[in-house]
Amino acid sequence: MSDEAAPSSSRLALFALLFLANCWLWMQGVHELGHVIGAVVSSGHVTHVVWHFAAISRTDVFPNPHPLLVCWAGPLIGCVLPLIANCIKRRSPQLQFFSGFCLVANGAYVSVGSFDGVGDAGVLLQHGSSIATLWIVGGTAGVLGFGMWHQLGTLGQLQRWSVSGRDISLQAMLLTITVAIQVLLA
Repeated sequence: MSDEAAPSSSRLALFALLFLANCWLWMQGVHELGHVIGAVVSSGHVTHVVWHFAAISRTDVFPNPHPLLVCWAGPLIGCVLPLIANCIKRRSPQLQFFSGFCLVANGAYVSVGSFDGVGDAGVLLQHGSSIATLWIVGGTAGVLGFGMWHQLGTLGQLQRWSVSGRDISLQAMLLTITVAIQVLLA
């Protein structure tokens, strides 16, 4: 089927699927980069980073002389770097969506994770961060992320976006390159 003959809703659905997969993988990558940066600036030693499409990402640091700094660096840098990129490259709805995605995902991870003490939230609580701090940081990130998404328009407006075969090809190529890098690094 040619690009012109494909229904626009099918193109939009395929684009959305590829784009969301890229958002998920790159959100994890930026989050883990934050932990790595936190470890480096606090004289910790990164022993292993897991960033793979078939796993939940994580960064192992030993020794870790400042676990709070390393742990907070993941979600905070994981939010700030995409925001900086969005500020530099204005008028990119895809980058704005990705920035919002990072804010919502990291915010939910920190605040919702505090209930069961899982992942970074558990480490933060174990090392002295208050649950209120996790809720405030997570809630603020989530609200900012939803605000960025709201600026993009309603779901009905997004469904009217024109998605070309080139847009789909670029997302597929980015996903393929990302997964290839992850497999090589595993």
